[in-house]
Amino acid sequence: MAGDDRKWAHLLGRRLSRRALLKAGAVSGLGFGLWGCAPQAAPSAPQAQQQEGPRRGGTLRLNLMTENPPTLDPYLNVSYRTKIFSGFVYSRLLKFKYGPDVGANAFIPGEPDLAERYEVSQDGTTWTFYLRKNARWHNRPPLNGRPVTAQDVFWAFNRFMKESAERSVFAQVTDVKPVDDYTVQFKLSRPWAPFLTNISSYFFWVVP
Repeated sequence: MAGDDRKWAHLLGRRLSRRALLKAGAVSGLGFGLWGCAPQAAPSAPQAQQQEGPRRGGTLRLNLMTENPPTLDPYLNVSYRTKIFSGFVYSRLLKFKYGPDVGANAFIPGEPDLAERYEVSQDGTTWTFYLRKNARWHNRPPLNGRPVTAQDVFWAFNRFMKESAERSVFAQVTDVKPVDDYTVQFKLSRPWAPFLTNISSYFFWVVP
């Protein structure tokens, strides 16, 4: 590099021609280029870290960037702040399909949630839902982890229709009855296409 320094000092001491400047720059640039190509020390490989498996329990904290929800009871408030929390602690009978194979603007109702499957009568007025037999309430008093039953759905829906400001979305429902512990039927006054979408939406959560 000392030779390069002398060359630059010599050129700077006199008036530079365009050709001389380009020649000097090319020589110096070649030196820097070769220096950049020199082998660099390989970074040491990070030590493998053991990944812990999933563990049950813990605390989930959500920041809504606004304010606390007025209530955590989805029947008593229709704000998104209440609905967001409901999705983490309650189930619906059905839900919308989601995942990497579903477009961002695709709304596909009828995906199993608390109900593992459902049937619709030929005339479209009777909807029968078959509940998952492994669904249980949280293991805390007074429910103590007991199974979720058709009676729970019946009780929750009747409370929804009495207290929720959104009850009009199920105005065509005339009756709900448990068939057995894990089967519940909804009777409609007439065939009603929006029922599948509404029962899959965020209106009716099965709340104890």
